Amino acid sequence: MDRQELIKTLKANNHVAYDEVNRNDIRMAVVFRSLGFFCGYVGIPESNPFYHKSKEEIEEIFSGLCNGGVTYDFYETPTDIKPDKERRWIGFDCGHFFNGSDIDLVRELFGDHHASIMTLYKYNNGRFITYEEVLEQVKEMAEVASSKVMVIENILRDTVISTLEKLSNIEGILTASGKEAITSVIKELEV
Repeated sequence: MDRQELIKTLKANNHVAYDEVNRNDIRMAVVFRSLGFFCGYVGIPESNPFYHKSKEEIEEIFSGLCNGGVTYDFYETPTDIKPDKERRWIGFDCGHFFNGSDIDLVRELFGDHHASIMTLYKYNNGRFITYEEVLEQVKEMAEVASSKVMVIENILRDTVISTLEKLSNIEGILTASGKEAITSVIKELEV
């Protein structure tokens, strides 16, 4: 997308440059913030195994894929993105000290006064991370969240839980401690 098209899109869509859902129901979004940088987000539905992973697992999996690592991991839709359904939102920003800002884009979207204030408070030492770069990172994150390995892991977990539940309900097969052990394993698997 060329710069004029990007500006037109940002103005028309409340600073959201990209907002699409992929074939696996992963929502991808890129937003331009008033401090002069883009943020990228993936919205993961509850049916996806990544929805249930710990914050530590999410950071380990995604931090190498995005600028500055994961800086947003919430079950609330990020500002400026229209909510659609329950999702876990994982995102990153390009507003780190080592990143630059696009003061001209801030001026175009938010006005001269805002751009002037920014130049006083934000050093523009780093390289500005472009819309195209952020979109590429968001799509890579969505691809990882869509991976078949994770889907298979989820199916296997559900199958094991179902089998253990059936086994624990058969009378006369298990002792009380055996049923307790199965219940414990099921709880671990459900996390």
